[in-house]
Amino acid sequence: MDVPARRVKRIASTVAIASGVNCIVLVVKEKRTKRKKPSEKGEGMKSGKVWGLTELIHHNPVLEFHRVEIKEGGYCSKHKHQYKWNGFFVESGSLQIKVWKNYGNDNELIDITVLNSGDFMQVKPGEYHEFRALKETIAFELYWAEFDPADIVRESVGGTSDR
Repeated sequence: MDVPARRVKRIASTVAIASGVNCIVLVVKEKRTKRKKPSEKGEGMKSGKVWGLTELIHHNPVLEFHRVEIKEGGYCSKHKHQYKWNGFFVESGSLQIKVWKNYGNDNELIDITVLNSGDFMQVKPGEYHEFRALKETIAFELYWAEFDPADIVRESVGGTSDR
């Protein structure tokens, strides 16, 4: 991954703010002489796509972080995710994102957003979407599950010690 650490930190901060995620921590070494070997989780693995290349940078049960290189004119299939949010952060180039919004009663709207360097957007679970590179593009694609802030069951009450 030839991305400076300061740039990855900016990406993580942008995603954390935009998605409401409390904290995303990415540790990147400034100097690397050898390319990292792919981990057992598949991190560092590159996969060719008809539209370009994707590299899995990190994943865990609630987050996937990919670096994508998209050829000019390259596009993905129109698809949706049932449970995952999908985020796009453009490092360089220009990426058009189409999102099909369905308002019921056959009222459908296609939202078209063009992202340029430094731009971020997210797509909600259940919304059909596709991307298309308007020119050679390097972007980061993220998938995450939404956490329920009320996900806590208390068995006792906190306080302070009188000692």
